Amino acid sequence: MRRILKTFGFWLVISLSQCVLIANGQTEPDDVIRVDTNLVNLFFSAVDKDNRFMTSFERSDVTVYEDGVRQEILTFQKSTDRPLSLALLIDISGSEKRTLIEEKIAAKSFLDAVIRRELDQVAIISFAADPFLEQPLTNNIDESKRAIDRIQPVKGVLGYQGKGTVLPVGTKPATGSLSYTSAIWDALWITSRHLFSPLPTNIRRVVVIVTDGEDTSSRANLDEAIDITLHTDTVVYAIGVGDTSIADGVNKSTLSKIALRTGGQFFSPRKNEDLTDAFERIANELRNQYLLSYVPLNTNAEPSYRRLRIEVGAPKSQRHRPRLFYRPGYYFRQPTAKP
Repeated sequence: MRRILKTFGFWLVISLSQCVLIANGQTEPDDVIRVDTNLVNLFFSAVDKDNRFMTSFERSDVTVYEDGVRQEILTFQKSTDRPLSLALLIDISGSEKRTLIEEKIAAKSFLDAVIRRELDQVAIISFAADPFLEQPLTNNIDESKRAIDRIQPVKGVLGYQGKGTVLPVGTKPATGSLSYTSAIWDALWITSRHLFSPLPTNIRRVVVIVTDGEDTSSRANLDEAIDITLHTDTVVYAIGVGDTSIADGVNKSTLSKIALRTGGQFFSPRKNEDLTDAFERIANELRNQYLLSYVPLNTNAEPSYRRLRIEVGAPKSQRHRPRLFYRPGYYFRQPTAKP
């Protein structure tokens, strides 16, 4: 392992699986991915009491804390200045069969609203027992829409299957035998690992996942999925949609957890119009995010989870402080194992 040679320099290790290895005292595996950086990038958005996005903050309005210690902000900007790489993950297990048409219509409108052809990229992934890459990252919205149109689940041995290329998650086979077999955490894990980890550090990484949150067959677990998204600076927006006549409905607690832990939001639409509204809300937030960067004052090289807190003052014209959305922490040099 390389040693830190410069002041404030440190290794942020991208997780290949779960966080419990620190507590167990295990050493770093040889095949972890490392990002040589001395900055922490933190995206956030703010809304007022009427749930309207606030877009006029300056650097002097914002304070960031790591483990309770105030940090010096080096970069502050509207994050829309940065390219966006977005992965749209669509659950094609049996529990989504009745809602898939509406999901596809809303998803295509969402791409029109958020993707800038000259700057951004989008990938389309369907998943059931396995994740299927229906469309690699591209700035061609028309190709992406056609990929969404092609998503028609086909019943296979281990549940439904997509039409794209299978993304191998690990050596262990998917588990489960139900008709709605769904490996949600595998899909999130491989998206962060396969699509997002090789990208340059200036890229915004966002996952929008449409699922009921009922995972029946993943090799990875929820904490491992959260780990890899944190290590790749990926924000997850979850839209909970499911068929209660087949499965148990939407697992709100797990979808809320992964969204909030990564700085995203969870939506639970009750009808088709709400599904469209959820996509529109995500598009609006992505257009109204801020980015701040800092070098941690804590130069301790020991692996740890570091908690983050952002504070902003209430504008003079308002009594209420804004409501903020951002990830509550990150893993510093966290070693983990593959699923």
